[in-house]
Amino acid sequence: MPGRPGADLPRTDFDAAAAELKQRLGRQPTGGEVLSYLLYPKVMLGFQDQRTRYGDVSVLPTRAFLHGMAPGEEIHVHVDKGRTLVIRLVGVSEPDVEGRRAVFLELNGQPRRIFVRDRQLGIVVETHRKVNPDDVREVGAPLPGLLVSYARREGERVASGERLAVVEAMKMETNVTAPIGGRIAKIVLAPGTRVEAGDLLLEIEPEPA
Repeated sequence: MPGRPGADLPRTDFDAAAAELKQRLGRQPTGGEVLSYLLYPKVMLGFQDQRTRYGDVSVLPTRAFLHGMAPGEEIHVHVDKGRTLVIRLVGVSEPDVEGRRAVFLELNGQPRRIFVRDRQLGIVVETHRKVNPDDVREVGAPLPGLLVSYARREGERVASGERLAVVEAMKMETNVTAPIGGRIAKIVLAPGTRVEAGDLLLEIEPEPA
């Protein structure tokens, strides 16, 4: 047919798309994120979910990201201007009864230890419900560790960005913050629970418009 491709398509409401995406992300999206959401909504939301879970993995060397590191190997990760992390893999332990391996490493010369589940072993353990990345009301654990405490109880109101809980890993505490303002509708996991990244901790009922 003659004419410009796409000329017959309905006009795109960018403001409405930005408002919808803001609700999903719990923050104001950039112009590029709105365009990505309009063109490839599932891909864009999946990408954002992975970034929320694991951070910006684009700073990792490609080979280390795809194939992992060998014991004794050292990589330099440039996370920001003038800020570089020197990571050296010391070794990996045998799996425990739950299929977890202890990974020993040095971060800028300081010894660290983290536990990673070896899914190739096929060991089935009790798992917790995971957050739905498309539901901004659900708040999950940002990393594996021990759920230390909650800052609020069920029924109490919280503001966007407010600290909700604390997860401890490698003797370091990480705050879990509210993606939206509202009321804590349900606390799912009790303090003292061992959690994995993405485990659902609590649900927030948004404030009425």
